[in-house]
Amino acid sequence: MEKLSVSERVLSDKEFALRQQLTLAGIDLALWGKGSARTIRHLATELLNRESILTKEENGQLLREIRVVIVDVKYQDLHSGIEFHLYEDHQEFTDGRQRKRNLGGSLSEKLKPGDENILANIKRACLEELGITDIADDVVQLGSKKEEMRQSGGYPGLNTKYTLYSGVVTLETAQFKPEGYIEHQQDKKTYFRWVQSN
Repeated sequence: MEKLSVSERVLSDKEFALRQQLTLAGIDLALWGKGSARTIRHLATELLNRESILTKEENGQLLREIRVVIVDVKYQDLHSGIEFHLYEDHQEFTDGRQRKRNLGGSLSEKLKPGDENILANIKRACLEELGITDIADDVVQLGSKKEEMRQSGGYPGLNTKYTLYSGVVTLETAQFKPEGYIEHQQDKKTYFRWVQSN
């Protein structure tokens, strides 16, 4: 869940400075806050909460660096043996916009600098996004780490270096909600649904 851990004034000041920095770097902000794109305020909050950093490359371009854990959530029905995988169906913003993302897994959670406890962050993702509080260590399988460089879908024109960690969580029967899950945030709702494996 995106929590505002900074004052409104600090956030507004950061947003103003960020707008200037992005404009000077030649990033067209006309698409920001439209369609599936996020706003300058979203990026300002992310930077102030230390969920990403913004650096300048040798060629003068800005680079957003972010570390993310991608969690694949699954459940196997004990009676039928059928396996289900959880997917983010879509997000609905308070301003009426909707967006669909392909996370490469069920959930994604940004890591803060120096935070190397991937297991704890997988559990945090399940708590914050699905409301599941009691994920046991033995139902979590840690995966690989890889790096990708690409333009951010959420922030058009801004190159982003992603360090991606992966993991799998197998839910227990008491944690399984066949109707799916909804994450409520200040600016949006995220809907998750189960899909039967082939």
